[in-house]
Amino acid sequence: MQLWKECSMRERMWLIFFTVSYALLYGFGSISLLTVATAFMGSVCMFLGAKAKISNFLPGAIYTLLYAWQCYLFDFKTVLYLHLLFHFPLQFVGWYFWHKNRVGPASMQEDIVVRQLFPHAWIAVLLSLILVSTFFAQVVFSIGNGQAELDILAFIFSIAAQLLMIGRFMENWVAWLCLNVFNIALWTYTAITVTPTFSIAYMWLIFMGNCAYGCYRWVQIGNKQTQMFAGPYSKLKLRKV
Repeated sequence: MQLWKECSMRERMWLIFFTVSYALLYGFGSISLLTVATAFMGSVCMFLGAKAKISNFLPGAIYTLLYAWQCYLFDFKTVLYLHLLFHFPLQFVGWYFWHKNRVGPASMQEDIVVRQLFPHAWIAVLLSLILVSTFFAQVVFSIGNGQAELDILAFIFSIAAQLLMIGRFMENWVAWLCLNVFNIALWTYTAITVTPTFSIAYMWLIFMGNCAYGCYRWVQIGNKQTQMFAGPYSKLKLRKV
């Protein structure tokens, strides 16, 4: 398999780790087959995204449908509609735009040209997300007579992260990391107060590891692409698709 050959030893160990951990959780009866499939497809999607591979959108589309089903079972309606009406169709939109911006000679086996909003843009993105999320949560809290939906934060951060990722901006990983922190807290709270769902919280913990690696790798890719395509001695040109 080409992907396996391109992976470093640490990347191979990470793939083996989350695959085996999901299998063990299922084997011990800690999680359902639906949760295993959801977690595995989501982890593969994020791992491929971290490597800037266009192929990440295929497992991404499957993951969005499976996670929507998971949210339906737990009555998280906001996140359910978000995945069905937003994230699922945008997997195909993302594939289209990434395919149109494929890199010519790759610096780290990546498929696309990555971008950055502006210096220190991740700080602006993070602050904006916090402000918008706080405002949105207050509006929902008021309309719901004091019953604010906890998953409203996931709604805001998911939209921002997905749009930044489609745009190939490095800052998308900051938004994904914030979303993962929230989802870990959400599912842990659900496990304590409603029904045992620590396995889903663990899934988001794996996702956080993928996102942290994605942030690190995209910065590396961006630096190398800058040297290759915009350096003073660069003669390489982007391939037109």
